[in-house]
Amino acid sequence: MTSGADFQTALPLPRRRTVAAVGSVLGSAALVTISLLLVDTRQVTDHLAALDPRWFAAFFAVYSLQVVVLGLRWSTISRQLGVPLGWRRASLEYALSMLVNNVLPTGFAGDGFRALRHSQRCPEHAFSRVLEVLALDRVSGQLALGLVVLVSAPITAAAGLVDPMLLAGVGGGLLATVWLATLVLRRAAARSSFGAKTAAFVKRAGAVMLAPRRAALHLPMSLLLTATLVLQIWISALAAGIRLDLLHLAWLGPLIILAASAPSFFGSWGVREGASALLFATAGLQSSAGVTVSLLFGSFSLVCALPGALVMLFDKPPAAHAEGNDSHAGLSPNDSLSP
Repeated sequence: MTSGADFQTALPLPRRRTVAAVGSVLGSAALVTISLLLVDTRQVTDHLAALDPRWFAAFFAVYSLQVVVLGLRWSTISRQLGVPLGWRRASLEYALSMLVNNVLPTGFAGDGFRALRHSQRCPEHAFSRVLEVLALDRVSGQLALGLVVLVSAPITAAAGLVDPMLLAGVGGGLLATVWLATLVLRRAAARSSFGAKTAAFVKRAGAVMLAPRRAALHLPMSLLLTATLVLQIWISALAAGIRLDLLHLAWLGPLIILAASAPSFFGSWGVREGASALLFATAGLQSSAGVTVSLLFGSFSLVCALPGALVMLFDKPPAAHAEGNDSHAGLSPNDSLSP
């Protein structure tokens, strides 16, 4: 009997990629369908029928700000690690990366593409170094998101939206996970070269992410980005005639973003809708409203990301020697953000 793994191994690489892509789309479609079946589909349809497209302009304005801030954060962290990158170039590459993340599985394909293009522009730096910068850029965003979730948790618990015992259990579980991961990493570092390299990376990551002087540069940008994502959720709700008060928004927004940031099938579709339905119901709101807001958030994000294709069409990576000059001489005073 042939297992699924054996079947995939037997397929040529291009066909395996096709199978993976089709499976990703079908998986997301299945999750979206299940989310719709578990809520009042008629309410979702009614909300979507009442859509006010003028709110898309506000969503796109926030999206444009996100691209600039993302580029600014990436260039800042990149130069902290000795890999020169101007924020204008970083913003363009991020625009393309966000499009790829929206149309390909896992939500990380665009980051890999961004790493390849940046590596072509900086051939004097090892590809692993470029990947490390991208990884820390992502970590900064997750760190800010975690802080927002942590700060908003006591407020929502005091308002009765969440069971304090549940929050205590989740917090204890997270602390136990961090402690266990630290223990495993220390033992791995003593037993293998891979473990030692991983431990060294974690140490460097801590120095970049948590050192006060450096955190003062990247963390405010990541917090601003989290705020803009929550704002986009609010805009998506208003576009469908759904009004969320500040308390609900402060609690639901970061958790929906957290769910959407997890590796998933196809551009977070399905996972985001299911999480939104569950979270809205937990807050005493209509789960159908959560699915509607999530569908609009994903649709608006996809449409906003489409102009990123212009980067691929009109911006070809220059030769290595030309980019070497551009990466230094082409920086404006606004690019000088390294500590």
